[in-house]
Amino acid sequence: MKDKVLSLRRVTETDCQLLWEWANDPTVRAVSFSQQPIPWETHVQWFRQKLHSSSCHWFTACDRHNTPIGQVRFEMTESNTAEIHLALAQAKRGFGYGTVLINLAVQTLFQTTAVQQIHALIKPDNLASIHAFEQAQFQKIGMITVKGHLALQYTCFKNRNISVQV
Repeated sequence: MKDKVLSLRRVTETDCQLLWEWANDPTVRAVSFSQQPIPWETHVQWFRQKLHSSSCHWFTACDRHNTPIGQVRFEMTESNTAEIHLALAQAKRGFGYGTVLINLAVQTLFQTTAVQQIHALIKPDNLASIHAFEQAQFQKIGMITVKGHLALQYTCFKNRNISVQV
């Protein structure tokens, strides 16, 4: 587990291109609810809006060498509820970083905000994300439709008992 120690930093303007590249990775697009490639101009406008939104808590995950390996974004859906979105760099997928990132980000959000509950929406064929969220102690609560796609809905609460190595 030592090689999977991560740190979080707030997303900054300098992350714009890297996050666009991660978002446009074909594997990421395939498991997204909007599967079309994202044009640069569209991304820049969206990125800046999210970066300055008080309802968005957005982090870049870095490995022990301070190299960015992923991002996690929380969108506030109610005063004490958020929805989680994340992506890992292609080279870091399949090694357990997803669960580590989820745990660290969730713990950080719970400690720094009034959020009490976090939801994740995952396409049923996205087995890697399902596994990562289940390993991070998210509980499946049902299925809904998102942008015309079926989605598994997972949730976790602030009082969950998880330890995170940082």
